[in-house]
Order: sequence, then C-alpha cells, then structure tokens
Amino acid sequence: MTRQLEIKSFLIADYVTQDHSGKHIIVGVFDRIFSVEFPAQHNPAGIFFQFTDAEGEYQVKVQFVELQSKSSEATPEGECVLFELGTTIACDDPLSVGQVGLMIPGDGLPLPTEGAYEFRLYSNSDLVY
Repeated sequence: MTRQLEIKSFLIADYVTQDHSGKHIIVGVFDRIFSVEFPAQHNPAGIFFQFTDAEGEYQVKVQFVELQSKSSEATPEGECVLFELGTTIACDDPLSVGQVGLMIPGDGLPLPTEGAYEFRLYSNSDLVY
C-alpha cells in the first residue's frame, strides 16, 4: 500500500521555476485575486508544494475549482473544475522533503464570475490539500 503524502507547504505565485542547482525560485506569492469585471483572466501563475512521508511513485494533480459555479458543467454541489494540471513524482525516503514547482500553462487563471475559487491537490486520486 502506498503511503499518503503529507503536504508541508502549498504556495500560489506569479512565477515558479528551478535554477541550475535545483533550488526553486518563487516570485509573487498571493492568496487572493481581485477584478473589477468578469469574466476575467489572471496573469500566468505557478504552484509550489513541499511534501514528506512519501515512498514510491505518485500521480499528483492540481485543480483550480470555481466553488459556486452556474456553469452547465458544474457538479450538483455547484463546483466546476476550471483546469487540471498533473505530474508524476517518486520518492524512496519517507523522511525526506520533496518539492514540486509547476507553472500553469496558457494565459493564466480563468475567472468566469465573481465568487470563491480554490486550488486542490490530489495524490493518487486522494485529496491531500
């Protein structure tokens, strides 16, 4: 049985990259977005998270979800996944701290209407953050 990832940090930023030595560079950390009109498009953004308690291979997925959507694609709870980004991570030492940095492809974060949005992180289909 695969161990469940323990998320140590989860950041949303304007830009996330990795330098030649393997260090992550995270620029413009934010926790909310403002717009005067909708629909809107936030600038490109990146995700950075640290994890531990991992052993083996994991399929991780980040979703950006509109919580009170009126879209025809919304769930019965009113949630609509606006984008999904995935990658595979592997770790053989559950005591080590792993890091993942991802840039969201395209033009940035879609904001169809005023309201609440959230990022969700899944590991092997289990919600972990």
